[in-house]
Amino acid sequence: MFVANADALGQATGTAAGMAPYAHVAVYKVCTEIGCFTSDMLAGLDNAIQDGVDVLSLSLGGYSLPFFDDGIAIGAFRAVEKGIFVSCAAGNEGPFNATVSNEAPWILTVGASTIDREIRVTVELGNGVELIGQSAYQPNDFVSAELPQVYPGLHGGSLAAVCKSGSLKDIDVKGKVVVCDADADVGRVNQGRTVKRAGGAAMILANKEASGFTTMSDTHVLPAAHVSYYDGLKLKSYISSASAPTASITFHVVASTMHAYVEIAENLPRKGHGTHDRRISSNSHGSLGWCHAVSSTGGQPIEIYEMWQQFGSLLFEPGRFQCWSTGGPLTSNVPDQMGPFGSCTSGLL
Repeated sequence: MFVANADALGQATGTAAGMAPYAHVAVYKVCTEIGCFTSDMLAGLDNAIQDGVDVLSLSLGGYSLPFFDDGIAIGAFRAVEKGIFVSCAAGNEGPFNATVSNEAPWILTVGASTIDREIRVTVELGNGVELIGQSAYQPNDFVSAELPQVYPGLHGGSLAAVCKSGSLKDIDVKGKVVVCDADADVGRVNQGRTVKRAGGAAMILANKEASGFTTMSDTHVLPAAHVSYYDGLKLKSYISSASAPTASITFHVVASTMHAYVEIAENLPRKGHGTHDRRISSNSHGSLGWCHAVSSTGGQPIEIYEMWQQFGSLLFEPGRFQCWSTGGPLTSNVPDQMGPFGSCTSGLL
């Protein structure tokens, strides 16, 4: 199926087409408002197998369990026996050890990543420093002019720092660019609603340390920009040192990040010290990488120093980098191949 004049909130207008526009889709409901029961998931898998599907895709999962207690692993094994390809979500509990789900070797376990484009926003501080952020809300009528800037967390406490509902009532944010610490529990769009109700003109969401470089293009209710943790540090340092801090926000069309690799999400789960940590798995991330020494692409090595800065030893050890393939992790610890922090050449499945 092809859809003409499709867009994403006014961005990237064109003709939308699926990867397999003539494929048939079968949908099986296995969850309700009270949860997802193993018996229902197994029944759904059995029905799909009986209907003769070719591919099973499940965005379901929980804690790592022994395979004989894991309903999805059991149902997926039966499907694979019948020649059906099974793909499951790895979960969103990372980046800490033993957080991956659906790691049975007969399942392709897919981690969270993103595309090579951003719906970009530029934030220019009063001192001339420019920060790059993201927002799917790109108003045409917003005037890109310097506005007063305020960070409620500077003196307003932890709730004001995340712009929780009702926390800005005693803080003067009217007509200002309000900086909030991005908080998934409060909800990034809800943070914008709080700022808008309090009279704020725009919002900048600054990541906490655990979120690192992962920014989102959300459908905000007011002009906004989501920036990385490190840009957030620059932003807060400027606000705390300037007598009258200002900022302007400029919106852009969709722009390529120009990265030669696929970015992983902050909450990509990991293996290690779990039920199956001694088993070599055939699971992989949705994209793959291979060590530069055995690269078949002819591409240049990609330094992963930024990722090392973000996650430290949670993901990598110095001189040791896990390069993923459809056959599992290929580990290299040869310094002249990997460099001080490691490098890889990446591609897509």
